[in-house]
Amino acid sequence: MIRLASSSQTRSMLLQNAGIAFMQESVDFDEEKIIASAPKNFVYQATLGKYEANIKAFGCDDMPLLVADTVVTSQGKFYAKRVL
Repeated sequence: MIRLASSSQTRSMLLQNAGIAFMQESVDFDEEKIIASAPKNFVYQATLGKYEANIKAFGCDDMPLLVADTVVTSQGKFYAKRVL
């Protein structure tokens, strides 16, 4: 069993389809404070921030923690949940 630290329905569907037992629970992380000039850097900072917030809230003694973030890039611009 793993803890999916995300409210994403798509991520939960991927785990369900793969037959992986999980518990979906996450704390909020404010992505607005991230300053990044490249998608790779934004995703790294967002994922690390979410990881640290969820470790602080839940620890990882009882089950592994899965944290992720995604962005979309197009024509030299990148987009997360907000337009950068």
